[in-house]
Amino acid sequence: MPKIDWPQIRRFVGLLTGSATQFVSLAILSLILAKYLTVEEFGVTRTVASYMIVLTILGHMTIHDALATFVAGAKNTKDKSQYVTHGVTMVTCLSALLTIAFYLFVTNSDMWTGLTKESLSTVVLILPLECLSGLVLSLLNAAGNLRTMAVFSGAYGVIPLGIIAPSAILWGMQGWLYARLISCCIVFGFGAFLVRKFLRMNSVDFNKAMDLVRFARVQFLSGALSTVMLSGDIIVLERLTRDSRAVAHYGLAVLFTRPLAFVPATLGKLYFREIASTESNPTRQWKSIRRLLGLSLAICFLLALVVFTFGGALLSRLYGIEYQDSIPVLEILSVNILFSGLWSALSTTNIAIRKPSFSAITSVAGLIAATIMFVIFVPSTGALGAAWGMTAANLTGCAIGLFLLWRKWRQSNQARDITCAQ
Repeated sequence: MPKIDWPQIRRFVGLLTGSATQFVSLAILSLILAKYLTVEEFGVTRTVASYMIVLTILGHMTIHDALATFVAGAKNTKDKSQYVTHGVTMVTCLSALLTIAFYLFVTNSDMWTGLTKESLSTVVLILPLECLSGLVLSLLNAAGNLRTMAVFSGAYGVIPLGIIAPSAILWGMQGWLYARLISCCIVFGFGAFLVRKFLRMNSVDFNKAMDLVRFARVQFLSGALSTVMLSGDIIVLERLTRDSRAVAHYGLAVLFTRPLAFVPATLGKLYFREIASTESNPTRQWKSIRRLLGLSLAICFLLALVVFTFGGALLSRLYGIEYQDSIPVLEILSVNILFSGLWSALSTTNIAIRKPSFSAITSVAGLIAATIMFVIFVPSTGALGAAWGMTAANLTGCAIGLFLLWRKWRQSNQARDITCAQ
């Protein structure tokens, strides 16, 4: 009988508590918005949130992943601090330029009108802080500060819930809009305080800057494509249908499934440092990878089963007949929980073993599948087509990702056998 690793279980439970607090808080916030805003207004909030996800990935260019990898592998505090200095500087400059460009585009474009245009042009102003807050979480992950990371993860959800929810209930869309700005500033300030020991001015080290750039330029393709799949469904749905109600129905179903991604994401955080730091011990490294993938599959299967069985009834009871069209979408997306969870575990593994090219290939395969499904089904079936498209995309990406990882494992074993024979 295998020995139970109780310290690892305790670390996982502690980290899971913080992640669960974050995701549950944000999910409750969105559910409150769906309850107290009109269907059209809630659709606008989903559209804005989706654009911000895409802009965030463009704003940090996945430098946060590169930073996590190199800080985790750095041998001393000086090297870690230098990586942080270069990473923060690059992300600040990139996100600020993108904010200006997108603001000018929205305000001078006819692509959006009315409330959607006002919301996009206002919320984009906090983009640099959103990008830097993501950098904070990556730093805590790389440093192995699981307790602090759990605290920050929880605050990332609790602070917006405590500020935005009452503001939206009292003042509607305007309350949501300005409370979102305020809560982002507070979250960033708290995160900066937690990682203050890394925030030191250092001399420029061209080699370390290039380490981050070389890693990020490959990982960016994967991150950008994965983000397009994560939020592009709502953006494409809104563009193809021009129907805020369809976006609202799909967005509400997503809220019952996508927040559950915190479970495989938490497992990834737990195993990231262990996988990244055992490169010199392939046997131990692959054992950790197999454990991460197996646990992710098992847990996500149980979550998918629960949502498929009880999600529709809960949605109907909470929101009534106005959101009945969300139920069949929810049933499809419940199946997608399994594939999206495995995708998350594969992405963590690829970053930890310094194979961002695997993630890029996986994302390309998923995006191709999503594009085909969206073009064929979304114009005629709306939200249902988007749900089937995302499920097919994640299934395709997981199949390709598992194959690539299996092939690397096989090559690793062959190289080990040759070394032993010599």
